[in-house]
Amino acid sequence: MSRTLLSICITTRNRVSFLVETLSDLLGQATGEVEIVVLDAASGDGTKQTAEAIAAANPSLSYQRRETNQGIDRDYASAADLARGDYVWFMSDDDLLAPGAVEKVLHACRKGYALIVVNAEDWNADFSERLGGPRLPIREDREFHCDRFVELFETVGHFLSFIPGIVVRKEIWSSREKEPYFGSFFTHLAVLFQAPLPGATLVISEPLVRIRNGNVSWSGRSFEIWMVRWPSLIASLKALPESSRRKVSHPEPWKIPAKLVEFRAMGAYSLEEYRKWIAPREPSGLVRASAIAVAITPGALVNSLCLGYFLLLARGRKIPLFHLRTSRFYVGKMLSRSRRAGPACQS
Repeated sequence: MSRTLLSICITTRNRVSFLVETLSDLLGQATGEVEIVVLDAASGDGTKQTAEAIAAANPSLSYQRRETNQGIDRDYASAADLARGDYVWFMSDDDLLAPGAVEKVLHACRKGYALIVVNAEDWNADFSERLGGPRLPIREDREFHCDRFVELFETVGHFLSFIPGIVVRKEIWSSREKEPYFGSFFTHLAVLFQAPLPGATLVISEPLVRIRNGNVSWSGRSFEIWMVRWPSLIASLKALPESSRRKVSHPEPWKIPAKLVEFRAMGAYSLEEYRKWIAPREPSGLVRASAIAVAITPGALVNSLCLGYFLLLARGRKIPLFHLRTSRFYVGKMLSRSRRAGPACQS
């Protein structure tokens, strides 16, 4: 039997239809050097029966179920603990790979890098339309040696909020602190950047992961995740200079009115988020007043103004347009809901 060089680790919960598509894609590219590890966070939708049937027909796939949902950080850490490969590639349960992606990653693994960063590109929910070019705007593969740790962080830090961009040597993952970062949603980034890596990093310029937009399971918590937990995690990485951390994330993004407008337009910011996340953290009366003003501005108006901006002044930026059109405040979506509701629901 071939040595297991690469373990592709997936966590999932109640998304069996997407998981089946992703597993089919991965199994179609897997070689004898690859195993696929699926950790099920107490799904109740038939994931267990389906995954066990796929595993029975594919020896390279192993399936483990947890009886309680312990959160995404602990689940990925548990999946990595189950991995037998020299490298761990964290994968989502609904994204797909470009043709030849696994072989390209295996080729990089054979060179002994400490970390391999895999570029990605955005697609819509059914993969019928590509929404943009590579998330990392680099034209050729780049190597970063140990002495370029800060430059590496500034180059890929924001991109690596996307966990399937990471392929890391398992011994590095296993040797580093994780527990203090559980609950942040971004433990993987803290593992990589809590201290310099003990070897070189390869950043692959070709987008090998195809991201399914509009399908995140945590969309209802997006304000909390991106405006509170993400900046808090970045601020905690004291091995990096503050100037570098600020390049990846503003430590208090709720102070930036444009960010609040963006989240309001996307349907993710309201007085509820203000009271829960901004009011306890923000002593400035001016900032609080600005945040309240954005929160009480009609969401449909903010969404329409943002749509107009991107259609007239920022044409070609498909990703913001996609998210604005999938917002609960998108006028077309609101009208569609109103028609379905019928006269009895009108006031």
